[in-house]
Amino acid sequence: MKGRYALYFIIFLLSSYSLMGTNYYVSTSGDDNNNGLSPNSPFKTIQTAADLTNPGDIVYIMNGVYANTYPWEDLVYIDRGGTSSNPIRYTNYTGHQPKLSFNGWHGIKIEGGIGYIEIIGLEIEGNNANINLNDALNQAGGCNDPSGTPDGFYNGNGIASDGRFNGKNHHITIKNCKVYNCAGVGISAIHTDYITIEDCEIYNNAWYSIYGTSGISFYQLWNFDSSPSIRNIIRNNIIYNNRMFVPWIDAPCAITDGNGIIIDDTRNTQNGSTNGDYTGRTLIENNIVYNNGGRGIHIFESEKVDVLNNTVYNNGESPEISDGEITAIFVDDVKVFNNILYARTGERLNTTNGTNINYDYNLNYNSSLYSQIGTNSVLGQNPMFNDINNFDFGLRSGSPAIDIGNTTSGCYAEMDILNIQRPLGSAPDIGAYEYSSPLPVEYLAPLSIRETPNGLLLEWITALEINNDYFEVFHSTELEQFQAIGKQEAKNSENQSTPYKFLHQNPETGINYYYVRQYDLDGSSSNSNIVSISYKSPTILIFPNPTSEQLKVIHDLNEINYTIYSFDGSVIRKDKLNSHLISVAYLNPGIYKLEIRSRHNLVLTRKTFIVKR
Repeated sequence: MKGRYALYFIIFLLSSYSLMGTNYYVSTSGDDNNNGLSPNSPFKTIQTAADLTNPGDIVYIMNGVYANTYPWEDLVYIDRGGTSSNPIRYTNYTGHQPKLSFNGWHGIKIEGGIGYIEIIGLEIEGNNANINLNDALNQAGGCNDPSGTPDGFYNGNGIASDGRFNGKNHHITIKNCKVYNCAGVGISAIHTDYITIEDCEIYNNAWYSIYGTSGISFYQLWNFDSSPSIRNIIRNNIIYNNRMFVPWIDAPCAITDGNGIIIDDTRNTQNGSTNGDYTGRTLIENNIVYNNGGRGIHIFESEKVDVLNNTVYNNGESPEISDGEITAIFVDDVKVFNNILYARTGERLNTTNGTNINYDYNLNYNSSLYSQIGTNSVLGQNPMFNDINNFDFGLRSGSPAIDIGNTTSGCYAEMDILNIQRPLGSAPDIGAYEYSSPLPVEYLAPLSIRETPNGLLLEWITALEINNDYFEVFHSTELEQFQAIGKQEAKNSENQSTPYKFLHQNPETGINYYYVRQYDLDGSSSNSNIVSISYKSPTILIFPNPTSEQLKVIHDLNEINYTIYSFDGSVIRKDKLNSHLISVAYLNPGIYKLEIRSRHNLVLTRKTFIVKR
């Protein structure tokens, strides 16, 4: 009996060991002749580890900048796959921030009919900084040199799963990555199934390629199985400034793409594809997509796509593209619910063309041009973002996007981009953020403002502070264009009443708006209420002008300082004004400048005066 149990235990240990896989370590200070099995004996190149991987292995990449040796090679070429229970993972070593910087065709290329690959926590930088537009316009293979051989230097893709030539890929996960400055696409999946891209930042891609690329691109998905469920996910990503500057030679020679996200030809009708009609669904949810040259989200000749709770702002920056923030052209079975579409001035909100397109419960703003609107959508109401000037697309209190989304299961994202459960109110909010009124600190008194002789004084009182880091004060003379003007460190007091004050010494004449943003130690933040006040600068009278002996300064302030400058800007005298008189008898005849400041160094007025005798 004991022998049988001992045998079972040995078998269990062996099977457990195989499930754990091997950990490989890579460092720019390593050596490919090392065994790569510990942080103290790492490989030098990621490719060395990639060529050894088996199911269940993890490649830990340590600090440093990793580059391809030759411009015609990929920085990392992955053709060894995992299994459903033992994927292969490429990730940053704990606490490290490695960068993969490449100038060839791919930062990371996945090929060979493989699956179950995870790429997590990596930074991928392309070659844009080394390219000028004139050279890109005249590159080999482009419109000005069509007979030349294209070069990866001008067309490099950040992360690409390509199943066209050596077998179809499947089950690819890309998370928490930053992919930017790639001349070609940021992240692409071609002839791939079961691909997830989430929590990534993807920007400044597609600038110089001759192939019509975008930020995220899915092209001609294929059927790993026949499941009708969601098999591809693009979720919680921030995608911006992806744009074509070089015409696509196959268009022919036109600016056609540079989209934030594109789902292209899941029907598999282009370029002789034999994949057949794709049967799975693709989910696009909780993405922030802004300032791209093409559309924010573009669905073209595709089916079975759900576009839920995205915030799409100011796309279509290329003058050749004006057909919308979210477009669904030649499509079938597409749902577009609970999205904010904030169009560029003069651009369309959307363009739809196809069958079974369900477009509703969206907030549409800054344009009256559209193909569909929906009976439950909002048109023409400002979504009231936290700070559009700094691309903070969270919702402010009172936003018309709050509690008006589609409540049907499968028609809204159940978690928002910050992983806050939806809905918090009677219905999901529209857009990527679910509005949450409670602040990380508890306020005994909300933000208030009052005028003082030296500026505008903001005051707030906290009753409870837990893991509070600091406060930042924002100011605007227009309700949307806020700028940070100051910072207050958190006191983290155990008192039940902790007061804070901030003096704005340079308010504008007219209406001034303010709010305070509180930051937790973990980096999360939330905003206070917005306050406003109409402000008029103190009245200060200076006379006579011209003068010969003295200037008289009439004011009602407790204390002011003055500086006299020569006409060329040199300081002649700087002093406190103890009375209402400033002697100028010592000055030679001529033109001078007088500057009056408060005791807090706030500039109150500047005047030119003449001394004449």
